[in-house]
Amino acid sequence: MKRICDISECPLGHRPVWGTGPDNPICMLVGEAPGADEDSYGEPFVGKSGQELSMYLKQFTKINRDHFWLDNVVKCHPPGNKDPLVEEIACCDHYLTVKLDELAPRFIGAVGRVATQWFLGKKVTMDKVHGIPFHWEIGLFDTIVIPLYHPAYGLHSPRQMKDVIEDFTALGRVIRGQMKPRSECDIKLNYKLEK
Repeated sequence: MKRICDISECPLGHRPVWGTGPDNPICMLVGEAPGADEDSYGEPFVGKSGQELSMYLKQFTKINRDHFWLDNVVKCHPPGNKDPLVEEIACCDHYLTVKLDELAPRFIGAVGRVATQWFLGKKVTMDKVHGIPFHWEIGLFDTIVIPLYHPAYGLHSPRQMKDVIEDFTALGRVIRGQMKPRSECDIKLNYKLEK
């Protein structure tokens, strides 16, 4: 993919942080956007959350980080680490679509709410889908998407850390074929039951 980003068209107007990893990754991990450390260093998941991510991958998926392609839905750092706006996502997400077509990953870990909603839809909530593998189709290939709580989520309390550990354990089980994805009809959640 030719990496040309028109900064004048970008609502964030920063230097983009492109995905990194092997040409034939075991899995693709997609976060929401680079943070300040990623913006400075020029690679995704290199700050404190990235260090947590490496630990979760090694200890709970039992697969080292260098086997994963790491990327984000939005390529530039949103000021104040705020959630990316719809127009910011729209400006960048075609780069992710091209990379997905290029790599055709068999497994995708959607890291955090923004990435999960990009794959599964805006109405999806993390508490309903985290750690559950889903079939997902794009272009000419289909894949399995596993929503994962963001590693930063686990830094706040032991209960939240337990959720992150369970998600990354599930990711490892899915990759090894020990856990099957839900059927398409299971993705349809009944939001009428929610308040």
